[in-house]
Amino acid sequence: MAKSRSLLLFVLFAVGCGKHPSQALTSLSEEFVYSSLAFSPSAATAAGLHQYKKQNLDEMLDDFSAESLSRQRTFYEKFKNRLGDLKTAELTPEDRADLTILQDQIALNLLDFTEIHSHLHSPQLYVETLGNALFTPYVLEYAPKPDRIRHIIARLHKVPLYLDQASTNLVAAPEVWTQVAIGEPRQHQPGG
Repeated sequence: MAKSRSLLLFVLFAVGCGKHPSQALTSLSEEFVYSSLAFSPSAATAAGLHQYKKQNLDEMLDDFSAESLSRQRTFYEKFKNRLGDLKTAELTPEDRADLTILQDQIALNLLDFTEIHSHLHSPQLYVETLGNALFTPYVLEYAPKPDRIRHIIARLHKVPLYLDQASTNLVAAPEVWTQVAIGEPRQHQPGG
């Protein structure tokens, strides 16, 4: 019995390791898109991703806590390494283009986490994210209206924590960014 179990594990391992690089890239691409979207439930709702890993994203707000930001940065760092393990010589030209897009997106996210730090200096990030989180379920008909209203209400219950995260994170912002953030909600009002 133990011998057959060992043989089965070996076969499963060999099959997994024998994945063609194109198949591996497809799997990685899917994981990347869904995972990175799930980091921003407001964007996930807009993109049509409503459930991920047993979480109802439509009822969640983006998490800008230090723990979440650290988790996101670690995800992008590890994903960069995972992409680096692909045998790129065996990829089709289309796959290499897709790989470049993934690598560029990861580089952009890591640049923000390591040098730009939008979450520390960009008040409009919080205003726009919150606005989209509440507005998108109202206008996109991805579910019956009563369900979408429940999603908005669930998100509204999370606003105090969200605003606490924003006020904790924001350390300094250029005056023009602050003015843009203040004016942002007015731009979306009728007659604004």
